[in-house]
Amino acid sequence: AQTSLVESLVHGGIRKIGIITPYMPVGDGNVKRYFEDMGYEVVHIEGLKSPSPMMIAHESPQRLRDAAIRVSKGVDAVIQCGTNLAFAHVAAMAEFWLDMPVIAINTATYWHALRSMGIPDQIDGFGKLLAHH
Repeated sequence: AQTSLVESLVHGGIRKIGIITPYMPVGDGNVKRYFEDMGYEVVHIEGLKSPSPMMIAHESPQRLRDAAIRVSKGVDAVIQCGTNLAFAHVAAMAEFWLDMPVIAINTATYWHALRSMGIPDQIDGFGKLLAHH
């Protein structure tokens, strides 16, 4: 799913990204390397260092908002990795106040699944990717 997400980012002219993850530094390094290998400049990456896989799902919307703000400086888009992180609604709101694409991995995965099956449905409330593409 990330490959198609990255391809859609390329077509949109996005080169510099900020990334949010729930991971520890070693996981952040793998995420950063993945996007750099795809040709992106990772300007910021913030790992939330969630204490356990289960606790990833319990990160507060306020903490996610603050992370989005921090990684948005000087970038073309914000990307969130880590499927257990509940970022979809925060991402949709953040697109409005940051005035840039903010892509939650679960939204991107769902979008890719729909498009892969030839389903063109567009859904509001989860950001521009799902609402307009």
